[in-house]
Amino acid sequence: MFSLMVTSRKKSTWCNFEANNSQYLICKLKKSIYGLKQTSCQWHLKFDQVISDFSFKKNVVDQCIYDKLKGNKVIFVVLYVGDILLVSNDIVLLQTTKRFLSKNFKMKDLGDASFVINIQIYVTKHVKY
Repeated sequence: MFSLMVTSRKKSTWCNFEANNSQYLICKLKKSIYGLKQTSCQWHLKFDQVISDFSFKKNVVDQCIYDKLKGNKVIFVVLYVGDILLVSNDIVLLQTTKRFLSKNFKMKDLGDASFVINIQIYVTKHVKY
């Protein structure tokens, strides 16, 4: 008998196997934990198509940043690996974008961001420039 630890981002699980001669055993992974290399590229292409249909423009310098301007209202959508960060100066535009993304993608709202890529975020309210 031998054990194999299967680890995902959220938990680790031990799987036990029994065999007569464990000296020459190999474990074949039936399903990839993180998917193929093309998966992230395909996901980004799908996201790009959906978000562009909602009048967002892709940033010329960084293709993981999208913006939308409506008069003096602005919203940014920032992609980082599997996370989406939304930044806006208008709560209605922010809520509308969240509803649109929820209809097109399986997602969970994690609330206000406090850290992104080890950068602490401070939120200021009612500040006029």
